[in-house]
Amino acid sequence: MKKIIFMVFATVVLVIGIMAVGCASAPKESPIVQESPVALESNGSSITPKLDELLRKYAGPRLGVNINNNEVTYYYYLNHLLFEEFKYELDAGGEYTQSGSGPEDRDKEQGMTLARWVARPSGGFQLELFTEDDSGFSYGYKKVPQASGLNLDELLCKYAGSYPQRWDGEGKGVKYVYFLDSLRFEEFKAELDAGGEYYQTDSWNSTRDWDRGVTFVRFEVRPDGRFQLELCKADNSVIGYGYKKGH
Repeated sequence: MKKIIFMVFATVVLVIGIMAVGCASAPKESPIVQESPVALESNGSSITPKLDELLRKYAGPRLGVNINNNEVTYYYYLNHLLFEEFKYELDAGGEYTQSGSGPEDRDKEQGMTLARWVARPSGGFQLELFTEDDSGFSYGYKKVPQASGLNLDELLCKYAGSYPQRWDGEGKGVKYVYFLDSLRFEEFKAELDAGGEYYQTDSWNSTRDWDRGVTFVRFEVRPDGRFQLELCKADNSVIGYGYKKGH
């Protein structure tokens, strides 16, 4: 049992490391994304172009762990308005080939576009497009033998989008969460602080009872223009930072 757990942990660390390298090498300029105003404000929040660039440069997955199958699932949330561009570039990249497609009905992840990647020896993953009527379309892909996979890593960052969450506090509303690469959180925060567009207003430490045992970073935009960064560690502790847009 200890050997199995160690192998799963090693797989997680290795794959996250590969994803981090891929995002780090992603182009800083993305003509398709930057030329589309809705890509910057598709969630109704006023996000500056520089912050949008940083969110995509340091994009990372939301992790899901299936203990029973010894699998780790990586959820990359994509800009749903640019899904066709993402798929076109993926198909043209030559590193992955489509292995199947078809409609699916879901009772979760509604209204979201995402790339769901499961750590399997085959290198297979799913691209899933969901709509608000609880229907979705799924595309299966397999990696071409000997391909590096770096093209996919770059595209996941280039077309990264937000993950909407509803909450009841502070007048009710929707949180648009941007998941970031937890291994490069300090780099992201350093660039954000040095940019002069936003300034830190507070920080805090807390514990959480959600997504326990998983390390990740999330960025949350609020209706009043404030946002917060949260570094959530595997011990269920949270380090949070509050920011406001500069005047």
